[in-house]
Amino acid sequence: MALVFLFVMLAFMWAFVIRPQQRKVKEHRAFVAGLAVGEDVVTTAGIHGTITDLSDDRVRLEIAPGVVITMARLGIGHYPYVASAEPETPTADPDGSESAPDRDDDAAEASSDDSSE
Repeated sequence: MALVFLFVMLAFMWAFVIRPQQRKVKEHRAFVAGLAVGEDVVTTAGIHGTITDLSDDRVRLEIAPGVVITMARLGIGHYPYVASAEPETPTADPDGSESAPDRDDDAAEASSDDSSE
């Protein structure tokens, strides 16, 4: 019985821990292999920059005008996130009416008290 439990635990660890991590590493290696000069990237340390030169294992990033750093190619984490240009839309209540963004109850009470004076 203990052997079956051990096998089940190993299968669980492989399915929910090891396999997803292997997939993540494979995706990151494919991302790093596809880097090109001129792309904006973010390093794993959070430094934003533009790729100015690539070699097999090194990347040169321009992080400010005239400031270029050299780092390991695998240190590139991802492309920078771009904020959406669309304005926030109001949420719909279950009855179908639209509601404004939530406000603090205390702030709402304070503003109603101020308007009565």
